[in-house]
Amino acid sequence: MQGIHSRLAAALLAMAAVGAVGANPAEGGAGEGGAFVLEGDLSAFYASGDFVVWNPGPPGGGRTSGAMAMAMRPASSSQGESEASAAERPSVEDGLDVVVKAPLGEDGTFRVEAPAGAPRQVFFYVLNAVGLAGQRYAPTKGNAFLLEPGHMRLHMERPGRFHIEGGRYNDAVYNTWRRSPDYLAAQAEYDRLIKTVEGETEAERRKRVDAAMDAHGGSSPWRRKAG
Repeated sequence: MQGIHSRLAAALLAMAAVGAVGANPAEGGAGEGGAFVLEGDLSAFYASGDFVVWNPGPPGGGRTSGAMAMAMRPASSSQGESEASAAERPSVEDGLDVVVKAPLGEDGTFRVEAPAGAPRQVFFYVLNAVGLAGQRYAPTKGNAFLLEPGHMRLHMERPGRFHIEGGRYNDAVYNTWRRSPDYLAAQAEYDRLIKTVEGETEAERRKRVDAAMDAHGGSSPWRRKAG
């Protein structure tokens, strides 16, 4: 499924670049040029953090992708590593080609704005994220959307699951499946399957996890081990 949507995104972006796809500003989109504005309310999940929009790939067009920034950070040599040496390590943001960022407000809302030309794929992270109970969160991968001219709003169902409203290209490329009844039903079934069941046996738990992995297109650790 992901490959199909990636090809669709590439095709639509190519059409937009040559003017083959029209734009109607009254529908929230625009032609080349104009401003990209995105707002959202993340107060249900985060007490604080920085909303960061970034381009695929690192600053300067090197070979290491921005999504690998966390994995590239040096590991601590010991549990007693000093705060000073930890502070010297590169941050996740250092490895990103940042388009725009803004801190979450005290009410959990954010607003970012940037110039926009032809629609292109970007990603977002919530960096330095702190949850409602004070827990710290690492960035959630896979938050892709299209940066396009227009005023849009991000709706987050949970970290890693969201949709963006108000952009004609985001509607065409992502929302056609993210908001489809079949996809929403599959996600609801997956959520049901991964929810811990009180009093279940180990055999029942493995069966439930197997069903969840089947529904999500993956394989359970027990099946991989058996293979």
